[in-house]
Amino acid sequence: MFVSLGMAKKQELIMRQYKNDDGTVDRFYYSIERPEGPVKVEYNVKATDEVLSDDPSKALAQQVAKANKGLPRTKQRFINPATGTDVSYIRAKQLGII
Repeated sequence: MFVSLGMAKKQELIMRQYKNDDGTVDRFYYSIERPEGPVKVEYNVKATDEVLSDDPSKALAQQVAKANKGLPRTKQRFINPATGTDVSYIRAKQLGII
């Protein structure tokens, strides 16, 4: 992650996916700013796993929905539409999200 004047800049990642004969998938994530090699590698991921969206806000929504599955409402996380970050149940009630 790059830091500029105290503000963090998010990296844009490109994912390449290779399917194996046994049904698993290898995923390689490359950064546009760092062309020398992959930033992150995932080996032998089940092909049925969902691939997160390239849009960061949609990817966060997918992660939050997956984490909230089966949890009681007070333990769930919610997305703050003003900032695009996830917040707790108490904070979501304070902000009027729920």
